[in-house]
Amino acid sequence: MRASAFAFVVLAACGSSHTPGGGSGSGAPGSAGLAGSATPQDPCVAISEPCTDARGPSFDKFIKSDEQRWQAESGAHDVVILLNHSAPATCSQMQRQAVHEASQACVKQLILRLNGSVVEDSTSWFINVFEARLNWEQIQRVAEHPQVQSIQNRQTDTPPPGATPRD
Repeated sequence: MRASAFAFVVLAACGSSHTPGGGSGSGAPGSAGLAGSATPQDPCVAISEPCTDARGPSFDKFIKSDEQRWQAESGAHDVVILLNHSAPATCSQMQRQAVHEASQACVKQLILRLNGSVVEDSTSWFINVFEARLNWEQIQRVAEHPQVQSIQNRQTDTPPPGATPRD
């Protein structure tokens, strides 16, 4: 039985929430209902950070079997992209969703510039993950983005790099 990559990504991300940096963004909340006494340093407030052209290594962002499959098969692949920062569990579901959507904006813009596609409504409030459809060249370029933690096939039997599946 094949497991969804999402289940493995959830296991990898649980308990390791990171707060987004204050940065030099506009600081405006990304969704109604997030206003109040929150400041831009509040990890429950969605902050739109300016996008960067900085790129880093894509080393260890793929499962070896996925990488081999993407190289061998031409065309686009359905993938799950996990980003580095997730909103803390202390935030409400709506706040977490908004924080995740705001932090994904630059990676999604990159995907569209590369002529890839983003699966609509695939953002999770639980962890900072979304789905896309990319070919091997696009996968490599997206993996170089500093906010991308891992990319893997949407359907897989293998957990992402660094994850420990639970029984």
